[in-house]
Amino acid sequence: MSESLPAARKRRVWGIRIRLLVGFVAVACAIGLMVARSANKSMVYYVTVTELLDQNKGRDLTGLRVTGTVVPGTIERGDLQVRFHMTDGTKSIPVQYRGVIPDTFSEKGEVVVEGDYHPGGTFEANFLMAKCPSKYEMSPDEEMPANMPRSST
Repeated sequence: MSESLPAARKRRVWGIRIRLLVGFVAVACAIGLMVARSANKSMVYYVTVTELLDQNKGRDLTGLRVTGTVVPGTIERGDLQVRFHMTDGTKSIPVQYRGVIPDTFSEKGEVVVEGDYHPGGTFEANFLMAKCPSKYEMSPDEEMPANMPRSST
C-alpha cells in the first residue's frame, strides 16, 4: 500500500504539468493568432496607378496605398479639401481628399494617398502625403556654401 501512494502522486504531478503545458500552448496560439490577424489588417502595400487600374474588379479595393505624381492643372482646392488627378506616367485617376493638406503638395509633385477606390473611378483618400520635392537637393552645378560643414566621406 505504501508503494501505490508515490505512484498516485507521480500521476497527479504529471497530470498538473500536462494541463499547464496544454494551457500555455493554447494561450500562446491565441496570442499568435491575434498578432497575425492585426498585422494582416494593418499591412498596406504601395501600388502605382496602372497597377490599381489593372486590379481585378471583383477584388476588395479598400485600404490601398497608391503612389504617383499630381497632374498639372487638375488641382481644385476647398476648405480642408482638395481634388486632383494623379498619374504614374501611363494612366491617371481622380483623387479627392478631405483633411489637412501638406505644404509641399503641388503640381507635378510626388504624392502617396491611402484610402478606397470606388467603382465610379474615383479614389477617396483618407491620408495624403506629399513626398519632398527635389528642389531641396543641390543641383550638380551648384557649390556648397562656405559656412556649411562638409562630411568626411
